[in-house]
Amino acid sequence: MPTYEFVCTRCEKPFSVRTSIGEKDLVRCPHCDAGSPRQVFRSCNFMRGGSGGCEAPPRSGFG
Repeated sequence: MPTYEFVCTRCEKPFSVRTSIGEKDLVRCPHCDAGSPRQVFRSCNFMRGGSGGCEAPPRSGFG
């Protein structure tokens, strides 16, 4: 289940929630119980399957 980052639109406190994508719109602030928090998008890391080792990202061909 994915973890989503939010900031409350009422109390402005950040929080994280593990929920399904279908229930993401039902999230409420755990601090003040307000509905409709603003989702925050942060960078994320992806791992490719395979040999289990680390791989460098593919080159874009620029530079």
